[in-house]
Amino acid sequence: MRNKGKITEKLEEDKTKGQKLRAYCNTCKRDREHVVVVSADQTYSEEFDEHFSLDAEDNYQVIKCSCGALSFRHLSWFSEYQDEDSSGHTEKFYPVRELPHTLPTKEFDNVPDLISEMYQQTVRAFNQESYILCAAGLRVIVEGICEVKAVKDGPVQKLKKGGGLEVGRSKKLDGKIAGLFEKEILTQKHADMLHEHRFLGNDAVHDLAEPSARELRLAIDIIEHILEQIFEIPEKAELLKAIRLHAKKRAEALKAKEGA
Repeated sequence: MRNKGKITEKLEEDKTKGQKLRAYCNTCKRDREHVVVVSADQTYSEEFDEHFSLDAEDNYQVIKCSCGALSFRHLSWFSEYQDEDSSGHTEKFYPVRELPHTLPTKEFDNVPDLISEMYQQTVRAFNQESYILCAAGLRVIVEGICEVKAVKDGPVQKLKKGGGLEVGRSKKLDGKIAGLFEKEILTQKHADMLHEHRFLGNDAVHDLAEPSARELRLAIDIIEHILEQIFEIPEKAELLKAIRLHAKKRAEALKAKEGA
């Protein structure tokens, strides 16, 4: 283990005040010129000998867009992250920038609040590149669907002690998904899709395996489709039925009035 070296720290106020930069603006929805209006700039160095030191810098800035919108920028640099492929700098903005490739959330009218909130958080995790949390969120949404639909278990194939397979009831998520199909809440095809979400969530939670952005974008598309199928389409069908029934009664009433 390396012994501690000589540490030097320095904090300056407004060192980068007035600095201009281009950044994406959530209000303007495009790249625009910003100016640093307030900053706290900190440098850190740990010198071990004349040939080796660890150095870092943090610039905490309140920045203002040309349109007047204020936001926060954190620009950091660490010598150990610098190499021929990287400058060692990282840049973060708060609120998180809603870049053009940001995945939008769909508006659902009939999805239960708890599931809707979990869906919103899952998409936010995706947009912030928190892919393990996003995969875990997709699994929780599936759990939420089963809970709302009061599905506690379902039929799954299990290995018999003497060999071979048998069908038994399972209260785990695989059984609950099978229960959604058993209760005709989902088609078999949709149930198979939810199993893929279960696998993604299992890998993320138990093995800390990070799925790719492409996998997660597809998984989010699928979960949106399933939420639409389970909660939105039945309500829309009932609304359409009510509208048609009202129109029919109105037409009959008018006909009766004309014949009187």
